[in-house]
Amino acid sequence: MKKLLVLVSLVESRECFQACSEELGSVHRSEPFKVQWKKMMNVTVDESVRNIRKEIVEMMTSDQTWESADAFVLGMRDVDGEFVWFEDEEMILDADLLSNLCKRSLIISRKIRPKARPALFAFPKYSTENVLKLLSVSHLDKYSPEEQLVRTELAACYRLFDLFGWTDTIYGHLTARVINGDKEHFLINPFGLHYSEITASSLVKVDINGEIVDPGSTGDLFGINRAGYVIHSAVHEARDDISCVMHMHYAPCAGLSCIENGFLKALSQTSSIIGDVAYHKSEGIAVNAKERKRLQQDLGSKKKILVLENHGVVTCGESVGEAFLSMFILAEACKIQSEAMCMKNGMPNGKMIQVDESIADKSFDIAHGFTKEGFGRKELCTYMRYLDYLFESGKTSYVPHYRT
Repeated sequence: MKKLLVLVSLVESRECFQACSEELGSVHRSEPFKVQWKKMMNVTVDESVRNIRKEIVEMMTSDQTWESADAFVLGMRDVDGEFVWFEDEEMILDADLLSNLCKRSLIISRKIRPKARPALFAFPKYSTENVLKLLSVSHLDKYSPEEQLVRTELAACYRLFDLFGWTDTIYGHLTARVINGDKEHFLINPFGLHYSEITASSLVKVDINGEIVDPGSTGDLFGINRAGYVIHSAVHEARDDISCVMHMHYAPCAGLSCIENGFLKALSQTSSIIGDVAYHKSEGIAVNAKERKRLQQDLGSKKKILVLENHGVVTCGESVGEAFLSMFILAEACKIQSEAMCMKNGMPNGKMIQVDESIADKSFDIAHGFTKEGFGRKELCTYMRYLDYLFESGKTSYVPHYRT
């Protein structure tokens, strides 16, 4: 059930206060610079009160400098505890942001301001306040336009992985190659940031051995997961044609990795677009640098999809977009195959139908030639716009924006 939340500061506008009082009943008046609130159930707010609220919001968001905290704000308290405007809106309020009504920037925050609550952290350096302070600073201008693009695309993919539910707490990596003069470096996530926090500036630049060249906007706070870089460095070292490597443990994909030669490329149109896949036998958590050579041998010189048995999957691409779209399609194909296998097992005479392999190969060629921009590039642009729409509408709590 939704509850009306009335926040009233020291109100000098008697007409305004009286209008609210008559419509809503008794309303708390706070002491200067403090906020109290009263929750009331099933209150109907008429158009006049909404208009008053709109006028005050316009005043609060204008360029005027107002000298006192003479304002009130009406909002709704939703079931998840977030305060949002009437008529479904565009801005989110947090009670903590209203702790000082004299500061306009704390009253109407950016549309997706972090809704952080005071909390104790076992390690204060990893606190919300400290980390967001670092993430809010952009360093993109110091990189070449080419690297800025790669950073932005890769950061967007981290956000998308979280949006799709493909994350594994702070583990897993998406990496991309960047060229700096005559040197090759690679971008990877700071070890300790959630995928939803990754920004273009926070990505860490490393060499092929995982040595940090540029720590990104979080400095030396996090570093990287050197052990987790084994898989990525193996691919980047062996395949000059690969610019981006993505790895995940998404359950439908990890499930099929537990079945011998489990992926059926001819099972569905979706799986046909993936094409041939390579397999690498499990050697446990990939922390041994000696495993790199075996990974390279199993992937080969042509394939771009690698199933890590009993582990997860890896997609490779000549661009960030190609690696991303391959992962998107692979995840869908694994879900389809899982559903088909379950349905088959539930039918006494059930048999899975697979198309002829030549048809699957033809589907692969057609799908990979749909766009002149190259496989995955146009599609990633689409999803980057989608992230922008979420950011602008306030429908996501991710801050700061991945483009920072």
